[in-house]
Amino acid sequence: MNIDTSSPVMLTGSTGYVAGVICRELLKAGLTVHCPVRDPTNESKIQYLKDIEAKSDGTLKFFKADLLEDGSYLESMKGCSVVFHTASPFVTTIPKGKEKEVLLDPAVNGTKNILQSAKETLTVKRVVLTSSCYAIATDGTDTSAAFQKTGKLCNEDTWNETASIDYNPYAYSKALAEKAAWEFVKDKDCNYDLVVINPSFVMGPGVKVHPGSESYGFVQTLGNGVMKQGCPNIGLWVVDVRDVAKAQLAAGFTKSAKGRYIISGTNTGMMQMADASG
Repeated sequence: MNIDTSSPVMLTGSTGYVAGVICRELLKAGLTVHCPVRDPTNESKIQYLKDIEAKSDGTLKFFKADLLEDGSYLESMKGCSVVFHTASPFVTTIPKGKEKEVLLDPAVNGTKNILQSAKETLTVKRVVLTSSCYAIATDGTDTSAAFQKTGKLCNEDTWNETASIDYNPYAYSKALAEKAAWEFVKDKDCNYDLVVINPSFVMGPGVKVHPGSESYGFVQTLGNGVMKQGCPNIGLWVVDVRDVAKAQLAAGFTKSAKGRYIISGTNTGMMQMADASG
């Protein structure tokens, strides 16, 4: 993998749990990273990234942008060769009737906004979209259906067919957003190619503690007494956040990369994870 550091790259969601680790990998590689955020003057939100920058060979530049404001990413995208789009809401508990506002619109329209801005920025040669294994399957119903059709479990050819606005709206948002992305690059004459990373449930150490992260919240429930009445024996597919970051770098700079890539480290269960946490 040849990493060209002569051009900057853009990373959305840089202050988030997963993107923070991606940002560290990009800086470690010596890249100039453009970070669009809602408020670049809010030092409390970005200082920890600057601390990482100070110990790396790379450079950070912050810009003001909003996921649902058309064209707001154009300034931060100027001159960039690769765009890493990770910004999308990860919320599992949503008030009824708020699914479209909280999940679907930011996921789908935000992705379209990024792809349109990249189309208008001729220096962009690749967009790496962080989707999810939830765009591939919601639960065992999808995996069983895939097995019945192909004799195999889910792979990169599988699409989530069971999620809806009423049943696991988060999974639905990921499937809709990724489908919208593939439709966009198919219908538009884009100057870039699209590579999609589909991680399973991302766990592991971030660059700082993110109390609002669903991943951090999940680990807390294994030790704070929430499940003292009993831990459900639910199966999970899990991947280390550091491996997701490395996969992003490879997707951005490996010329032969194309299509979708499932990034998953292991299949486990909540009881096994509780044992490991203990």
